[in-house]
Amino acid sequence: MVPEIKISVGNNPFFNLVQAVYQYYPIGTRDINEAYPGYGKLTAIIKDKIERLMSNTLPAAGIQLDHDVRAAFNELTVLNSYHRQFPNYAMDIRFPKIEYREVDLNYKLSLRVSLLTNYYTIFSKS
Repeated sequence: MVPEIKISVGNNPFFNLVQAVYQYYPIGTRDINEAYPGYGKLTAIIKDKIERLMSNTLPAAGIQLDHDVRAAFNELTVLNSYHRQFPNYAMDIRFPKIEYREVDLNYKLSLRVSLLTNYYTIFSKS
Protein backbone atom coordinates (compact mmCIF):
# COMPACT_ATOMS: atom_id res chain seq x y z
CA MET A 1 0.00 0.00 0.00
CA VAL A 2 2.93 2.36 0.61
CA PRO A 3 3.40 4.24 -2.68
CA GLU A 4 6.72 4.44 -4.44
CA ILE A 5 7.35 8.09 -5.13
CA LYS A 6 10.06 9.20 -7.51
CA ILE A 7 11.31 12.68 -6.74
CA SER A 8 13.86 14.23 -9.03
CA VAL A 9 16.21 16.60 -7.29
CA GLY A 10 16.78 19.52 -9.61
CA ASN A 11 18.17 22.91 -8.73
CA ASN A 12 16.00 23.25 -5.65
CA PRO A 13 15.62 20.05 -3.59
CA PHE A 14 13.61 21.90 -0.94
CA PHE A 15 10.91 22.68 -3.51
CA ASN A 16 10.75 19.00 -4.47
CA LEU A 17 10.33 18.02 -0.84
CA VAL A 18 7.52 20.52 -0.34
CA GLN A 19 5.80 19.23 -3.49
CA ALA A 20 6.00 15.68 -2.18
CA VAL A 21 4.59 16.64 1.22
CA TYR A 22 1.84 18.69 -0.47
CA GLN A 23 0.46 15.43 -1.87
CA TYR A 24 -0.71 14.60 1.67
CA TYR A 25 -0.93 17.84 3.68
CA PRO A 26 -2.75 21.09 2.80
CA ILE A 27 0.33 23.32 2.85
CA GLY A 28 -0.52 26.95 2.14
CA THR A 29 -4.27 26.36 1.83
CA ARG A 30 -7.21 27.01 4.10
CA ASP A 31 -8.32 23.38 3.90
CA ILE A 32 -8.51 21.44 7.11
CA ASN A 33 -6.71 18.11 7.01
CA GLU A 34 -9.81 15.93 6.82
CA ALA A 35 -11.17 17.88 3.83
CA TYR A 36 -7.94 17.70 1.85
CA PRO A 37 -7.90 14.93 -0.83
CA GLY A 38 -4.36 13.80 -0.03
CA TYR A 39 -5.11 13.38 3.65
CA GLY A 40 -7.10 10.22 2.92
CA LYS A 41 -4.01 8.75 1.25
CA LEU A 42 -1.95 9.70 4.28
CA THR A 43 -4.29 8.03 6.76
CA ALA A 44 -4.47 4.91 4.56
CA ILE A 45 -0.65 4.62 4.64
CA ILE A 46 -0.59 4.99 8.44
CA LYS A 47 -3.44 2.48 8.83
CA ASP A 48 -1.63 0.00 6.58
CA LYS A 49 1.58 0.38 8.62
CA ILE A 50 -0.23 -0.20 11.93
CA GLU A 51 -2.18 -3.19 10.58
CA ARG A 52 1.03 -4.74 9.23
CA LEU A 53 2.71 -4.17 12.57
CA MET A 54 -0.15 -5.80 14.48
CA SER A 55 -0.22 -8.80 12.11
CA ASN A 56 3.58 -9.09 12.11
CA THR A 57 3.76 -8.58 8.34
CA LEU A 58 5.94 -5.48 8.05
CA PRO A 59 7.77 -5.11 4.73
CA ALA A 60 11.24 -6.65 4.66
CA ALA A 61 12.84 -3.18 4.41
CA GLY A 62 11.35 -2.06 7.74
CA ILE A 63 12.43 -5.25 9.48
CA GLN A 64 15.92 -5.03 7.97
CA LEU A 65 16.25 -1.40 9.02
CA ASP A 66 15.50 -2.33 12.62
CA HIS A 67 17.98 -5.22 12.49
CA ASP A 68 20.75 -3.17 10.87
CA VAL A 69 20.45 -0.22 13.26
CA ARG A 70 20.46 -2.53 16.28
CA ALA A 71 23.52 -4.35 14.90
CA ALA A 72 25.36 -1.10 14.16
CA PHE A 73 24.69 0.28 17.66
CA ASN A 74 24.70 -3.00 19.59
CA GLU A 75 26.43 -1.40 22.61
CA LEU A 76 23.71 1.26 22.94
CA THR A 77 19.98 1.29 23.68
CA VAL A 78 17.97 1.32 20.44
CA LEU A 79 14.27 2.13 20.68
CA ASN A 80 11.94 1.29 17.83
CA SER A 81 8.88 3.55 17.52
CA TYR A 82 7.23 1.90 14.53
CA HIS A 83 3.99 1.61 16.54
CA ARG A 84 3.44 5.36 16.65
CA GLN A 85 0.82 6.72 14.27
CA PHE A 86 3.13 8.67 12.00
CA PRO A 87 3.87 7.88 8.35
CA ASN A 88 7.44 6.77 9.02
CA TYR A 89 9.72 4.18 10.51
CA ALA A 90 11.18 5.82 13.60
CA MET A 91 14.09 4.75 15.79
CA ASP A 92 16.08 6.42 18.54
CA ILE A 93 19.60 5.50 19.59
CA ARG A 94 20.37 6.58 23.16
CA PHE A 95 23.91 7.40 24.11
CA PRO A 96 25.29 6.98 27.64
CA LYS A 97 24.37 9.69 30.08
CA ILE A 98 27.12 12.14 30.96
CA GLU A 99 26.89 13.13 34.60
CA TYR A 100 28.20 16.37 36.06
CA ARG A 101 27.74 17.65 39.57
CA GLU A 102 25.02 20.14 38.56
CA VAL A 103 23.48 18.50 35.51
CA ASP A 104 23.14 15.25 33.59
CA LEU A 105 23.38 15.25 29.80
CA ASN A 106 21.32 12.80 27.79
CA TYR A 107 21.93 12.44 24.05
CA LYS A 108 20.06 10.52 21.43
CA LEU A 109 20.25 10.10 17.70
CA SER A 110 16.86 9.92 15.98
CA LEU A 111 16.26 8.26 12.64
CA ARG A 112 13.05 8.82 10.66
CA VAL A 113 12.42 7.13 7.33
CA SER A 114 9.36 8.56 5.58
CA LEU A 115 6.69 6.33 4.12
CA LEU A 116 5.45 9.29 2.05
CA THR A 117 8.55 10.35 0.14
CA ASN A 118 12.06 9.26 -0.75
CA TYR A 119 13.45 11.48 2.02
CA TYR A 120 14.74 10.62 5.45
CA THR A 121 15.74 12.61 8.50
CA ILE A 122 18.53 12.02 10.98
CA PHE A 123 18.91 14.43 13.87
CA SER A 124 20.34 14.49 17.36
CA LYS A 125 18.72 15.76 20.51
CA SER A 126 20.14 16.51 23.91
